[in-house]
Amino acid sequence: MELFSRILGCTVARAALPAEAKEKGLLSFFKRVLTQDSTNLPLPQKLAPYFPGSGNSTNKKNAMIKIQTIIDLLTEKYIHFHLTAFTYNDQRAAADILEILSAGDLVIRDLGYFAPRVFRSIIDRHAYFLSRYRHGTDLFDGNGNKIDLLAMLKKTPILDRRVTLGTGARVPVRLVCIPVPEQVANERRRRLLANKKRDRRLNPSKEQLVLCGWSILITNVSESIWSIEDVSNAYGLRWRIEIIFKAWKSHFKFKELTDCNLALAKVQTR
Repeated sequence: MELFSRILGCTVARAALPAEAKEKGLLSFFKRVLTQDSTNLPLPQKLAPYFPGSGNSTNKKNAMIKIQTIIDLLTEKYIHFHLTAFTYNDQRAAADILEILSAGDLVIRDLGYFAPRVFRSIIDRHAYFLSRYRHGTDLFDGNGNKIDLLAMLKKTPILDRRVTLGTGARVPVRLVCIPVPEQVANERRRRLLANKKRDRRLNPSKEQLVLCGWSILITNVSESIWSIEDVSNAYGLRWRIEIIFKAWKSHFKFKELTDCNLALAKVQTR
């Protein structure tokens, strides 16, 4: 794993933040800025018993490895790797970050890791998070009344207010909603409808399609630290880990590397 980290580490520089972003402005308040994501790589079929992949119409077993990766954008270093089967999805991995989290850290992750109970745990550890809002998750005002988000946005297209998130967890969060260009909104709708064609269970509601017109984010970073614009800009930093994944696949020839001996796979599953 140490060799794996060193080899892949050279790609972090491609996603490095400007020095001024670390020393002042968006990120100066935080001890570390941890962004997490995963990427999947196909493996030789003989490794399916150890790294099972997704199913297919022929019931033929395939093999897939998922690399869970956490990077500190301030130090430009890998913090954590976790190699799992494809079936260990991001939702299951959402709480893994709690093992390495320290007070003052900021966690930026996408919807795959959205879990109110984990947001609550991050707050309990005196750390911070920034995430997109998952459509359908209940929101409540200060009096405990359920919020109709779409109705609210029709009256106030730009929103920044304190709410509680989730019927069970009731996590105190800051909800920030910012209109996006129509081109961006239409592309989001196109993807949602494309997902419906692949899986009828993924049927977006009319409300969800309308809400594609906003960037809807939740955080526990206060208004005294971040403005509305800062919240949006900070979430934009998450794409840097995507650059790293692209560099891995473009320059490290993973398809050749993963056709290795079976013993290595056994070691990683222990």
